[in-house]
Amino acid sequence: MAQPQSKRKLTKDDLAKALKLRDQNGIPLYLAKAVACGERSLSDVLKQMLREDRIAKLATKHEIDHDIARDMLDGDFDLDYALLKMRARRYLQEHRERSCLTQALESGEPVAVCADPDRVIVGRVRELEQYTFSLAPESGPPQALDKVCCHFVCAPGEAEAVLRDCLVDEGVRELDLAPERSPQERTHFKHAVLQGFLESGQPMRAITRRGLVLTGKLEWFSIWEIGMQIKRGPSITVFRHALHLVSKA
Repeated sequence: MAQPQSKRKLTKDDLAKALKLRDQNGIPLYLAKAVACGERSLSDVLKQMLREDRIAKLATKHEIDHDIARDMLDGDFDLDYALLKMRARRYLQEHRERSCLTQALESGEPVAVCADPDRVIVGRVRELEQYTFSLAPESGPPQALDKVCCHFVCAPGEAEAVLRDCLVDEGVRELDLAPERSPQERTHFKHAVLQGFLESGQPMRAITRRGLVLTGKLEWFSIWEIGMQIKRGPSITVFRHALHLVSKA
């Protein structure tokens, strides 16, 4: 990684001073140059090095990434949560791209998709792009669907039962939340929260932007989807962009 450069050109005297600082204090040369130029104080640089050393030791001791160790050192969370974040990160490394749509495309088995506004479409996935896919029914032409307009996927014949049996949060439904195409503007849930539900087996409540209240146990999650075993119901896959709230049941 390229090191920051001094804002002004170093003189021979600056360079000589920087080399002396490096040799006497064990400071990386780029930081020694910043001190020699007056851009940083020696005290600040030594504090930074001490901090980085503590972060490295935390990361090594607990086998966590440096950014997690840094946040832990800053008091953003405790060791238990830091380890949970690390386990969630490792889980996602393995399951990041998992998708029920990819599985349906590869298997050729039909699926039921709940899309806006609470309509159910049954068919086989024929084409799959990053944000769109097509569903071919038993009869009639394929239907093009936008993923951000879809809520969940399950086996044919089960979607109507899920819609019938789940509660509706009228307060959320009245918000009439539109699909959000920008990932930055969507509701995001910390991966560590999902990892906690996955490990504990504790029932969770997921409320979609249409106000559908889905209660059950988390079976898996990826960057785009979560798999749930609905209470007294089937296993379904919920699109993360369709979620509005996630909490304990």
